Amino acid sequence: MPRPSEVFRERLRDVRRIRGWTQQELAGALDEAGVDLGEFAITRLEKGKRSVSLDEAVAIAAVLGVSPLHMLVPLDDSGVRLAPSMPDVRSASARAWFRGQRPLRRADEPIYYTQTPPSEADWFPFVPGPWRSENPEDYEAVREKYESQIMQHTTFPLSRHPDDLDAVDIPPTGDDRK
Repeated sequence: MPRPSEVFRERLRDVRRIRGWTQQELAGALDEAGVDLGEFAITRLEKGKRSVSLDEAVAIAAVLGVSPLHMLVPLDDSGVRLAPSMPDVRSASARAWFRGQRPLRRADEPIYYTQTPPSEADWFPFVPGPWRSENPEDYEAVREKYESQIMQHTTFPLSRHPDDLDAVDIPPTGDDRK
């Protein structure tokens, strides 16, 4: 499976050519955007002889007019290797993770959804578990309990009382507000 940097290298070349740009023209467009990345650096990026920083990757995607997501994950469902020792991920699953739609692993749900901005809570009717709520007030009630629980378990992992509610026990309707 390709790593995101390998996908980026291939997509950089493909999208640049689709736009009809030479490496020099892309370097010029990047320069106009305030990114000092010359033609030689772009050649090295495309050949895999130079790594790309996160800032450069985002700027290149912006100048090319495509989503950074589509520069990092294959467009087909062949999959991607997000980390050397993690299992390969189907491209569709990686794209959903990048979009903030769902975690890579079910075990990551608690932290994943609490790190989603409240302004995106309207996405949660499509999300499994206690985060499913169409009422913003219910979402906020559940979110607060979930975040508090995650912080407590992270800070004091062994101090949990056996009768404490797990995050999965928090009703999705938020009726358990206290």
